Amino acid sequence: MECIEDILICPKTRNRISFDFASSEVRVEKTDISYPIKDGVIDFLPGVDDSISKAYDSRASFYSDYVTSSNIFTKLLNLVFWGVTSQYEFAQEILPFISEDFDRILLDVPVGTGILTLEKYRKLPGARIIAVDYSLGMLMRAKQIYAKNGKKNVTPVRGDVRNLPINDAKVDLCLSMNGFHAFPEKDIALREIRRVLKSKGQFVGCFYIRGKKKFTDFYVQNRLAKGGSFTAPFYDEAETLAKFGEYFNIKSKTNLKSYFHFDMEKK
Repeated sequence: MECIEDILICPKTRNRISFDFASSEVRVEKTDISYPIKDGVIDFLPGVDDSISKAYDSRASFYSDYVTSSNIFTKLLNLVFWGVTSQYEFAQEILPFISEDFDRILLDVPVGTGILTLEKYRKLPGARIIAVDYSLGMLMRAKQIYAKNGKKNVTPVRGDVRNLPINDAKVDLCLSMNGFHAFPEKDIALREIRRVLKSKGQFVGCFYIRGKKKFTDFYVQNRLAKGGSFTAPFYDEAETLAKFGEYFNIKSKTNLKSYFHFDMEKK
């Protein structure tokens, strides 16, 4: 399998990178550009502190408890807003699309805190997992969870899905859970995911779609979008199929409450 220096690139110049562990930096070849490594997280977005990163940084400390419904309060929130007892229900719709013997390069964007994928990744010891998120706070939590559970094949990277720090056609499978509804400039994000996937590369994931549950639509528009964690436009199912169909062949699709789940292939 290729080394990480062959997969990651500088998002500004597209040049190859190299690690300088002595100074905790990633250096960009043929330039004077460098990026910090913060507690094991490669930060390709140093200094970025916008509304989206702030929204998810502020949720990082309790996000795992929320999505897993670890107490009666978070269970009630998920039931009211999403119609499920735990967001593991969403995860279990799509994680089976990833083969149990997958041993190639997997891009997880956005990784969040990694709590929903931990059990799956335990079963993929031969995979090289590039865990990308826009939020440094989420990545720090993910790193802690993976380290605590002995996952050494995960590389946490802070990056922007609109300009992924990944070389062309290097990824065998892209997993995107709870991401598309948060991405700004959604067309650019889809083109970037398609760019980094290999020929016939697999794209699986889930996200919120409009028009399935009126209360959820109201909550998204009036709370989550205004708070910065979700970013308009939000698509209904027909619009989603049309948009994704521009870049990917749709192999499988399901719907659970207000969430759309998919398994696609790069065109």
